[in-house]
Amino acid sequence: MTSGFSSASNARTLAVDPIDALLSAHGLRRTQAARLVLGWLLAHPETSYTHAQLQAALSHDGSCVCDRVTLYRLIDRLTQVGLLLCR
Repeated sequence: MTSGFSSASNARTLAVDPIDALLSAHGLRRTQAARLVLGWLLAHPETSYTHAQLQAALSHDGSCVCDRVTLYRLIDRLTQVGLLLCR
């Protein structure tokens, strides 16, 4: 019996999002907010942001899904596991 799926479509289904993989590898939940924030920071590696600047950038982009407290906690978790360096 065949499943009706080609091996190419199975490979795409099994592909792991690199942001999800990073979050999982560091023991973090793969929430929409975590994916968004980590994705933004990885896309802008040469830029340093304050909390307010990051929130503004995400809001301006129209993709901000978290309030400021959630953003603070997420930044703290990313820093604790070594994915983010706070200065």
